[in-house]
Amino acid sequence: MPPSYSRFIPKGLSISQIQRFIPKSWKEGAKQFGNSSALCISEAGSAVDDSMIDSLLTSIKNYASQGNLSKAFKTVSLVQLYASSPTCDLILHSISSVILSCANHKTLPQGEQLHAHIVRLGFERHPILVPKLVKFYSSFNLHAEARIIIENSNILHPLPWNVLISSYVKNELVDEALSTYKQMVNKGIRPDCFTYPSVLKACGEKLDISFGREVGNSWCKDLRKAYTLFQLIEDRSIITWNSMLSGYSHMDRAEEASFLFREMLCSGIEPNYVTIASILPLCARVANLQHGKEFHCYITKRVVFDDCLLLWNALVDMYARSGKVLQAKRVFDSMSKRDEVTYTSMIAGYGVQGEGKAALKLFEEMNLLHIKPDHVTMVSILSACSHSGLVIQGQMLFEKMLSVYGITPDLEHCACMVDLFGRAGLLNKAKEVITRMPYKPTSAMWATLIGACRIHGNMELGEWAAGKLLEMRPENSGYYVLIANMYAAAGCWNNLARVRTFMRDLGVRKDPGCAWVDVGDGFSPFLVGDTTNRLRDEIYLLLDGLTELMKDTDFVVNGDISSGYDVFED
Repeated sequence: MPPSYSRFIPKGLSISQIQRFIPKSWKEGAKQFGNSSALCISEAGSAVDDSMIDSLLTSIKNYASQGNLSKAFKTVSLVQLYASSPTCDLILHSISSVILSCANHKTLPQGEQLHAHIVRLGFERHPILVPKLVKFYSSFNLHAEARIIIENSNILHPLPWNVLISSYVKNELVDEALSTYKQMVNKGIRPDCFTYPSVLKACGEKLDISFGREVGNSWCKDLRKAYTLFQLIEDRSIITWNSMLSGYSHMDRAEEASFLFREMLCSGIEPNYVTIASILPLCARVANLQHGKEFHCYITKRVVFDDCLLLWNALVDMYARSGKVLQAKRVFDSMSKRDEVTYTSMIAGYGVQGEGKAALKLFEEMNLLHIKPDHVTMVSILSACSHSGLVIQGQMLFEKMLSVYGITPDLEHCACMVDLFGRAGLLNKAKEVITRMPYKPTSAMWATLIGACRIHGNMELGEWAAGKLLEMRPENSGYYVLIANMYAAAGCWNNLARVRTFMRDLGVRKDPGCAWVDVGDGFSPFLVGDTTNRLRDEIYLLLDGLTELMKDTDFVVNGDISSGYDVFED
């Protein structure tokens, strides 16, 4: 209806009286053209009832969807003028539709004008409008303005943050995306299922797999809920699949991860290097080498992965952690490019196998190639020296950490030195490391010293270390068992009884030892003293034979392989 028609309508009439002045054809066309009757009534200066306000709100949405922003603005003003409750959510939703229209139609001046109007009305912090304003400014890459709106709003909902993070990622501003995510978490705002895909994509583009895995783990701590959300997503991107796989990997759910990977292939999604790099460490942790080999074949057959150093590093690490050092070395030798991560994985693999000299040779090669070792490399090489009894070499490396490699020794490096001296029987030196280091000793360090004292028969130092460990009241039952074993080996039964009483008072119980073995068609778990296996007689006969062999080679303290467990059997 032409707005000029309102001048012919007398002032002060009721709604029903005014509606009689409006031609029927205009009333019927109101639905299509934005409810001209409502506009006319408003211009006539009469009160507008709720039904007419609803019509105006519908008009706003229609104008906004059509890109007719001038009429949308005018209708917004009318609603604000005549509505009895101008702050109602319906009105704010209508205003938000106009903001989105400004973003979609790239009309920056009109959007800024509406933003100013919102500020005048005092709605700039309203949770309905803030996400839309963030989206509006982000659509013009005005991220600074969008961030200011979020920070001023104090909204504890992830939606506006998700919008900004998504825009950063879309514009390849990955550093800004990750910093915004961290700021969001630091404010105590809990990310939702729409936050993680954008953040994980940013991690992938930045090659920050460590942080990406951490983010994926946050999403997937409750795997059942995460999988339910995953199933509800219709258009699953590679980021979504990787997030779910990362969750299974972190929780050591190898079978589920393998099944999901196959499901991913069947759905037509091509895995990327992040996919494989998330699963390979899982294969190592759960000793599932068969799946690891399958992934190795998958990598080898795809040329796109040839130059992906991250992926080949993960492969070396997988074999090294699984104890397959020869296979790890083959992959290592086949690589045309290596970095500190490649060497560190290989050094760690040699260290676990007690091949300290091979680890030192690789470390020297690394230095000759001017590949600078990092914090983890030094932990790996010191640990390798410890497992191989290379005390002098380990001590020299520790002393050169700061002066030569520019790495300040931290708690992990000191723990390696305690283990190095303890294994070698240099117990006073191990004690010296603990007492002189600028860090508070951990319960694991005290446990290392206690174990060394037990092996080398130094009860005096062992009791001192045990006292320090008990002061910390650790929850790990293994530490109490370690102390008890030390007292049992020395025949200190009163002290042993005190440890058991201490455990009972603290409510600490020793869980039975559990391990598993790959028997070809799956994993077979077993407990200490397990008699449920149908082959138990043959198994224990073989174990007795192995025990005698270990006694002959001094692997068993005091000739009793089971003494560590018998003292805690009820």
